[in-house]
Amino acid sequence: MVIFLHGAGERGNDNSKQLRNSVKIFAEKQEKYPCFVFVPQCPKKKRWVEVSINF
Repeated sequence: MVIFLHGAGERGNDNSKQLRNSVKIFAEKQEKYPCFVFVPQCPKKKRWVEVSINF
């Protein structure tokens, strides 16, 4: 199983923006590398992790 967490530009609630980019690579390689790909979508104005990223 592959868990793919998208970037900020794919957030939303349409369940399709998160499929735009890298996920297509998994679909093209399914025959050679069979797997399940789990691609959740983070809601708009939310983050996967609520942490401070100040360096």
